Amino acid sequence: LVIMDGAHNVSGFQGLANSLQALMPLGATFTFVVGMTENKEASLLDVLLPLAKKMIFTEASHGRIQAKDSELLKEYVISKGIEALAIPSLEQALDELNSSEMICICGSLYLIGEIKGLISRNGGKWLNLV
Repeated sequence: LVIMDGAHNVSGFQGLANSLQALMPLGATFTFVVGMTENKEASLLDVLLPLAKKMIFTEASHGRIQAKDSELLKEYVISKGIEALAIPSLEQALDELNSSEMICICGSLYLIGEIKGLISRNGGKWLNLV
């Protein structure tokens, strides 16, 4: 299961968390792939933490607003007791995923756009998951 959501602000992250809780069995956890822009606070992630098995932070390479440092986001989440990785390259971050995980990608419309481009260039295949 791979869910992509453009959540990138307080209401978006809250809506995403509510939807994941409503759609999935009680206690289900996700591996999140998150890329945020520099103007966003790491605390936006707090609502997702109860649903996180692991978080992988990456950085969209294009966008009007610079990407937030993935290492800073990783340190924030680790301080909350959640396993996290910082992998600035989106393609390398996606290589960390496997098809047995429930995956949720969010944090930036730039990130979602870049992933859609990767899928398009790979003939519709989801990189290493297909």
